[in-house]
Amino acid sequence: MRLILSFLFVGVLLAVPAVLLADAVFEREAQSETAANRLGSPFVWPERPQAADPEVALRILTEAATATGSTVLRTTVNTSPSERKRITHYVLVGGDRTALFDEFTLAEGRWLSPAESRDGLATVSSERAGEPGNVGVPAVFGGRYELTFAPLSRAFESLPSSGRYLVESPGRAAAGRFLGIVHQRLLEAGVAGLTIADLTPDRGEVPADSRVSLAILAYLLAGIATLDIALILVREGKRIGVLRLVGHPATRIWYEVAGRLQVGSVLAGLAGCVAAVLVVPGADALFLRGLAVTFLEVTAAGFAATLGIGLVVVNRVQISDLVKGSLQ
Repeated sequence: MRLILSFLFVGVLLAVPAVLLADAVFEREAQSETAANRLGSPFVWPERPQAADPEVALRILTEAATATGSTVLRTTVNTSPSERKRITHYVLVGGDRTALFDEFTLAEGRWLSPAESRDGLATVSSERAGEPGNVGVPAVFGGRYELTFAPLSRAFESLPSSGRYLVESPGRAAAGRFLGIVHQRLLEAGVAGLTIADLTPDRGEVPADSRVSLAILAYLLAGIATLDIALILVREGKRIGVLRLVGHPATRIWYEVAGRLQVGSVLAGLAGCVAAVLVVPGADALFLRGLAVTFLEVTAAGFAATLGIGLVVVNRVQISDLVKGSLQ
């Protein structure tokens, strides 16, 4: 029985890093989709015939972005059963830079310059690596999806002018001024009756991140490991009693009976994670930081739980358990 419990304990602990690695991969993918939402204020381009011309939309947005030092962002996520997911961020940089690029890491090359974000030619894309006009390749762990950054003008090749955008501005006043310029130019273009409120999306139209974190499963596995360690310690009453009889402290007894096995299992799981990260391309600093933080949190919680339960069980052992061979 001790051997079965030990194998179960090791298996559970080895599963925790694997679950956390998968969670980090899914989390990085979700962050790639929603990066613009964390940076900008949403606004909508009206679905009016007078505002439908892409050239008119691009001219107005360029003027407003340049005048306020803002960046206009638009994100699309395309999925199909037969193809990999494609995440595309369309950008129009009216200032010196955009914070959007800080949310990602380049595997090679460089990011789009402000001028390139306005001329509609250059791209930064994992899908177009090595092609003419592609000036950079973003890091994507394992190549799970295609990630592209393109000038806003390229969006109108497949999307209508109307839709949801985001404006990344130096401050709230600049964002308000941006919308004011857009509003005024649309009125001048013949969009009658338009108000600033019409450019602001309803709260329900803002997409929310509905992904369920796999870290919950990792904590559940840590709980199973805690229960398993308690059963192992209960069945080791005779050994625990001997160690207590010779004067070993409770923490050392816990380590001798179960802690060593836990440390070894955690280190083995960590080594497996490190090997996977080294072998699979695309693990950037943001991905590694998120994985490390979650791993440390779950590991610390697991050790605290098993140590706490272990000390309770160890301190419950009486010398009589030397004869019984296990706790009753």
